[in-house]
Amino acid sequence: MNKIWNQRLGQYQQKLLKYLRYVFNDHFVIALFFVFGAVCYGYFNFIDHYVHPLTFFDRLVAIVALMIILQIGKLVTLLQKPDIVFLLPNDYRINDYLIKARHHSMIMTALIQISCGLITVPFLVRILHFKWFDWVILIVSQVLLKWMQLLFEENVLFDQKWNSGQMQLLKQGISLIGIAIGILVSPWMTLIIAVVSWGGMLQLRKKANYHVFKWKDAIAAEDKRVMRIYKFFSLFTDVPEVHQKIKRRRYLDRLLPRFQQDSRQTYKYLYWRGFWRNSEYSGLFMRLTIIGVLLMLFINLKWVSLLIGLLFVYLTSFQLIPLANQFYDIVFTHLYPVKPSQQLASFRKVLGVLTAAQVVIFTVALLIATHSLVVAVILVIGAVGIELLLVYFSLNKRFNKGA
Repeated sequence: MNKIWNQRLGQYQQKLLKYLRYVFNDHFVIALFFVFGAVCYGYFNFIDHYVHPLTFFDRLVAIVALMIILQIGKLVTLLQKPDIVFLLPNDYRINDYLIKARHHSMIMTALIQISCGLITVPFLVRILHFKWFDWVILIVSQVLLKWMQLLFEENVLFDQKWNSGQMQLLKQGISLIGIAIGILVSPWMTLIIAVVSWGGMLQLRKKANYHVFKWKDAIAAEDKRVMRIYKFFSLFTDVPEVHQKIKRRRYLDRLLPRFQQDSRQTYKYLYWRGFWRNSEYSGLFMRLTIIGVLLMLFINLKWVSLLIGLLFVYLTSFQLIPLANQFYDIVFTHLYPVKPSQQLASFRKVLGVLTAAQVVIFTVALLIATHSLVVAVILVIGAVGIELLLVYFSLNKRFNKGA
């Protein structure tokens, strides 16, 4: 079982590195550098100019922030669907496999909790007046609470009663009480609660071995965890593991163009219908637009907000290009009396309308954040340039090539 874990961990890490190369490409790294710098500047500028007296709302913000950070990271088991057949004879050795999975998950979640916890340190020190040893204890407690949650998730794989609403409420309740006491009273009390809860959950984990391992539930949980990662990667590149979900949305029928007898409009209708019904494309467009608007409103720097707007216009348009080939594998569409050039022209119109709508939203957000008409005009001009480059270069290369 240890050999199987080591092999799968190596394959999993190789796949992550493969997609990370596409995520952190040269252009995105440069844009991320500017965004990260702007966010840090805005954050520290806010901390330095915060002169209000300490209130309960300040403590509440810290509690909510730490609880959100605590939700990052899940138990990594790397189980696969064939395991329910091929590894079933080794069911009695599953604990050896899970110990490896637990240790890996603990290391990764500890790094995440420490990294994200350090972001809250300026807020804790400057606004909540924490001493340096207090925030160290609080972050250590945060790691132990996360380990407690990992053991909780491991127990679910043996006994489904741990997955009930009451038990999930208990898991989050212990963490919330511990963090709240640390912020409101003393971080040392949080450390005591974290150590007791982690130790108690470790003992309960040993008792869970008397139950039968739930292979289907464990595989389903792992598939759900991995799919969240793949969906993030799909924002930057094509990920074959992400399956498209088609939903019938009758309330969006009014946004579809009227069906016309003109064959040149056939693909225009199909593309709009495919965009709204496919959550991969419509959801991606909505998410990137909302994230871009929030960043532009939060970062009150003209040129950085402009770069963020142009970056998200590029990311959105680039990720919508695969929609052009959505109907290529459907044999009946090849019977349509529509030339490929007409199909390509229809997609350009659809992509142009979506980009124009996003640019209008970004322009309004930029005007609200910067009050600069010049920067807004530059955003529009830059977005038009990006669209022309994508439509006449990248789209022509990837059209009808299964890209």
